[in-house]
Amino acid sequence: ADAQARERIAALRLQVSAALPLSAAARHAEARALLTPLGAEVAATRWQPLIAEHALARARAQLGESHLAEAEASALDAVDAAERAADPELTARARLALSEVVGVRRLRADDGPRLFRSSAVAIERAGQPLALQAELAEQRADFALGLGKVPEARSAFREALALRERAAGPLDVSLALPLVGLARGALTQLAREPAGEQHLSRALELQRAAFGARHPEVARTLRYRAALLGRHQKVGAVAQAREAIEMVEQTAGESLELGFSLSSLGQLLLDEQQLEEARVQLQRALVLSAGADIGPEHL
Repeated sequence: ADAQARERIAALRLQVSAALPLSAAARHAEARALLTPLGAEVAATRWQPLIAEHALARARAQLGESHLAEAEASALDAVDAAERAADPELTARARLALSEVVGVRRLRADDGPRLFRSSAVAIERAGQPLALQAELAEQRADFALGLGKVPEARSAFREALALRERAAGPLDVSLALPLVGLARGALTQLAREPAGEQHLSRALELQRAAFGARHPEVARTLRYRAALLGRHQKVGAVAQAREAIEMVEQTAGESLELGFSLSSLGQLLLDEQQLEEARVQLQRALVLSAGADIGPEHL
């Protein structure tokens, strides 16, 4: 019986892990469809590490679709199971998932700092893995940016970038996230900042090397670059926004990520006084985002 139980847990872990690349490719609905039927079987094993991993994967898919109340509940489930499992690194990952939902995506100003501190304590107990330290620094940066504290956000993104470089070297794709974060900070400035464009170019180079030329992460970075170009009235902004949309349509289909890209294009078209097409694109974005709890990180 014990051997059968171990085999079943191993099989379920493989199924749960199969959802992660789907979420990474912005195919969040597919990830959720894979995870939902596994819930009862995972719970029936009573094996807390598996329950925590399932809850974390579920939270990731729900975050991707901006179902934030559901994602918060899943993150709380993950924290509970990971702590029951007495697994320090799993607990740190679960705590980070919770602080991401509440602090970054829901931007709850009172709860965010408290949850960031809890994540920091969990990371310390896990032995201070550099990647988890970097993730927490990125969360604090996003939180500060959401509150309009741009210098604080930039400092935290620089800290995250340094940690990512220490953890994985200067050519790892994980550096793209803090690089894009630094560029997002530049988007808030009235004056043109060449460094913002340089950060996005470096992020795109890393993402294309890791994922290929056409991937949702590449499209998202192109969307930010189009917004930065448009902010400073540079040629090519609309063309890059259209390229991002085409890429998301091909890789993620009719998704919330596509809605964000359409919204970005619509804003650029408004700036160029192309009002009818802007209306069409923004209306389509509205349809795709219906039912989502959109967080402040979507510029």
